Amino acid sequence: MLRHYVFLKFLDDTSDGHVTAFCERMLALRGAIGGIEHVEIGRDELHDARSWDLVLIMEFASVDALRAYQRHPQHLALMAFNEPFVADVASVDFTRADPPERVSATPGTVSGARHRPRPAVPPRAAPASTVQALAGCCRYPARHSPEASPQWDRQTPAPDC
Repeated sequence: MLRHYVFLKFLDDTSDGHVTAFCERMLALRGAIGGIEHVEIGRDELHDARSWDLVLIMEFASVDALRAYQRHPQHLALMAFNEPFVADVASVDFTRADPPERVSATPGTVSGARHRPRPAVPPRAAPASTVQALAGCCRYPARHSPEASPQWDRQTPAPDC
């Protein structure tokens, strides 16, 4: 099964009505175009600076099915409808095994598959040079705090984290 993820950022002045209409039309394509196995749409809730506004999660039986969908006149018409409102778009396509393996909350196990846990390895202290290079980092201060790294040196600035 080929998974097709599309991430969209809309222009700031795009109306909620347009986004809703796009989503409705996108969902309608599943019944109109053969080869689409699954369509799911997620709209961002956090609106962080790095967030995308919308994700399309689709499944196709093969790459050929995806390519046929991409060339289909109804898909092209929907892209023409949406294009004037799109600031940026990205996609990721990958094949996954059936049934999907899900990582469990227990370290060393994968649900849906037999997996032998790795033996526990005692934690190693980071070399002093690594700790000093990370000291003073302002982007990830919790990662480089005295609690996280006992050898943390506040006097040595980090070049970049």
